Amino acid sequence: MTNTDSDFATIGAFIDSERVDPIALKRALASDEGRDYLVELIAMRELIAAPSAAALPHTAAPPRSSSWRGLAAAAAVTLTVGIGGYALGHITTVRRIAAEQEAANKAPAPTREIPQNAATLSDGNVGGV
Repeated sequence: MTNTDSDFATIGAFIDSERVDPIALKRALASDEGRDYLVELIAMRELIAAPSAAALPHTAAPPRSSSWRGLAAAAAVTLTVGIGGYALGHITTVRRIAAEQEAANKAPAPTREIPQNAATLSDGNVGGV
């Protein structure tokens, strides 16, 4: 690294608000190249700090209809979900009720089997006639 490169590094650090050795900065600014470099860095800072009108993005206010469209879309989604949930609940309830009625109409399973030839009727006849 030459002496001029270290002088430029000292000037750059000074411009970037870093701590620099005052004697090294004085030595760097003693030469014409060092002072020219300082002026160039300050000019570059000014160009970067002040944005031009062409560089600024154009931001226009959004049209008012877009907010209504968003609100209408949100209402449509809410309505669709609500109707879908109601229909799903209705279908589930109908299926559950049908299964309960089918179970209620079914005869219970027998607990004991009685052979037909040993069956005795209440009037004492055997065989059922």
